[in-house]
Amino acid sequence: MISVTEAKAIINANIHPKIVGLELEECDGLILANDLHTPHDLPFFDNSAMDGYAINFDMVEDFSAISLSKKIIAAGSSVPLQIENNQAIRIFTGARLPDGADTVIEQEKVIVHPDNNTISVSKAEVFNGKNVRLQGSELNEGGLLLPKGSKLTPAAIGLLSASGINKLSVYKRPVVSLIITGNELTHPGERLPYGHIYESNSFMLKAALEKDGIMDITIYRVEDNLTDIKDAIEDAQQSSDFIILTGGVSVGDYDFVQKAATESGFEEHFHKIKQKPGKPLLFSSKQNQYLFGLPGNPGSALTCYYMYVQDALLQFFQKSVNQSIIAIFEGNFTKKTGLTHFLKGLYDGKAVKDLAAQESYKLMSFAIANCLIEVPEECENLKTGDAVKIQLIS
Repeated sequence: MISVTEAKAIINANIHPKIVGLELEECDGLILANDLHTPHDLPFFDNSAMDGYAINFDMVEDFSAISLSKKIIAAGSSVPLQIENNQAIRIFTGARLPDGADTVIEQEKVIVHPDNNTISVSKAEVFNGKNVRLQGSELNEGGLLLPKGSKLTPAAIGLLSASGINKLSVYKRPVVSLIITGNELTHPGERLPYGHIYESNSFMLKAALEKDGIMDITIYRVEDNLTDIKDAIEDAQQSSDFIILTGGVSVGDYDFVQKAATESGFEEHFHKIKQKPGKPLLFSSKQNQYLFGLPGNPGSALTCYYMYVQDALLQFFQKSVNQSIIAIFEGNFTKKTGLTHFLKGLYDGKAVKDLAAQESYKLMSFAIANCLIEVPEECENLKTGDAVKIQLIS
């Protein structure tokens, strides 16, 4: 068996991100794989920031009698116009300024005189360049729009779209297969046969994956035999980046996951960690595909997901991995040395306490927990006031 620290280091060293090209509309929440530079000035041209009247400030002779053109420039107008001496042209927000114009007088400041086709405005209300969005005032052509590693938020996607960019190189969102093993499992809602239990791992892990932004999930449910498990793994390999199995990962007579993974061509990196719960965790890889074998007990499976699988998935598409924080422990906990314990806990922003019902088959405490408390191998006792490492979960 290896330590928790060793297991995390091995996973970290073996997960390699994959870069793909996607259309902009497919990239929400993904991470940019290269620097992006604007192919144009932003804005593309001088345009009006207000509904109003475009003028050349220095060419206005009399602000009480500016000649009003019969032309109107709306946003998207494609007819070039030239501003003339002492002339104003009606213009709307976003419209390209006529050639020679450098100022827009907002319509609220203007008095229109239709009898002689002029407008008037107090000169004190106007200055050169007012209400104009200058070409390149946000960014000049070739300027850096977003650096590599940027998260593609709605605003970032809007910026790229406004720049005319439609295809991106991004870190691939993982495609995941969940393989749920167990002869004793029955789908919720069905009649429960004698000796069976309702299956929960697929629902629980699918919800956790979706919360982490992973939506492409295939679920297999197989019985505890080598052939079925191996067939499911080999089918999942056709499309999945990650294959996550639950159950059948220990060394009992009905535990076939380790052998099935090996016979399917996966190289084993470790099997068993000095921890509780989740000791028989399996991690293997094959080229750029990764396989995790989690214990079948729901509490163990979810603990292993949060402590190992989640970070591996996030590392794969370069999302920020969860960072442990230090909190003050409240209560008393005793264990033997030799295993790291992960306790379901409640953290209030300063202190953390462990919950009742820590057994790996129980989910009651997990349902209300917001963190996992890490109690190191060498630690025998935690008491109120001790500093502990916690992993926030949600």
